[in-house]
Amino acid sequence: MNIAFASMEESDRAPLMARYVESLRRRNGEISDSSLQLPAREGFLARWAASNPGWSGRAPTEAYQRIVGGGAIHRDDPRLALWMAYMAMTNQAEEYGVNVRLDDELPGEGDEKEAYQYIAREELYHTRMLLDGVRALGVNASLAPPPLGLRLFLRFFPRLPTMWTDCITLIAEAVGITLFCRLRAIAMELFEGTSMGAHLTSLVDEIIIDEVGHVTFLRSRLGERGLRWARRLSPVVIPLLMRSFPMAGPLLGLEAYRRMVDTFTWDDLPPGVRARAFGPYCRDTMFQAVAS
Repeated sequence: MNIAFASMEESDRAPLMARYVESLRRRNGEISDSSLQLPAREGFLARWAASNPGWSGRAPTEAYQRIVGGGAIHRDDPRLALWMAYMAMTNQAEEYGVNVRLDDELPGEGDEKEAYQYIAREELYHTRMLLDGVRALGVNASLAPPPLGLRLFLRFFPRLPTMWTDCITLIAEAVGITLFCRLRAIAMELFEGTSMGAHLTSLVDEIIIDEVGHVTFLRSRLGERGLRWARRLSPVVIPLLMRSFPMAGPLLGLEAYRRMVDTFTWDDLPPGVRARAFGPYCRDTMFQAVAS
């Protein structure tokens, strides 16, 4: 079973939320009501940009721009172009959805409210980080808005009952963890033997750490009853999420990827991520690592 949907005890919900908020403060620094910046994240990105080792290869810019512009995917498109397009586009919905939520009052009180404030900022950073990953290859990258139908759904989504929004968001975050792990592995293959591979995977690792924390947060919000509904909905929601990205099939192999989503465990995370992520609760184990 995917770690996102494993059972949990009701008595663990509040302590888990409190520990998660503590980990967010350590990881990101204190938040400001007047700014969406996170001090520690700004420091990381400055160091990451300064350590760019450069790359002697040639990026498939034409194919990349065609794909992100909504053009057809060709059978002979380079795998690197598909990878770059997925990096640039995968946070479209989250970026738009977060900005919709920020136009209103973020939900929750106390620890939940503070967690939402951190999570919204982390999602905005993910877009910047993913585009920076493409830019590191010398390609101009920017984020296009989601298609009109998806934009309308994202504006309606916060008005659904809270349990349903949490269930769907949990499923999306579970897909996000496995997707970024797969994009990380593909980057290691594409840039094998170069310093750029380690440079790019260090960026993706930070996103995976955030996503694991977001799953932890949503699990503590949902409790066992909500998790049962998330498990029931996942076979419907996951294929819909995957079909929204035309490059998913040729890059990931959808059947094999779907099996990966279903069976993903804590041990499938990259070791460096496991050591630093604030992991979700499972019935027999509380993963105590706190994000650093």
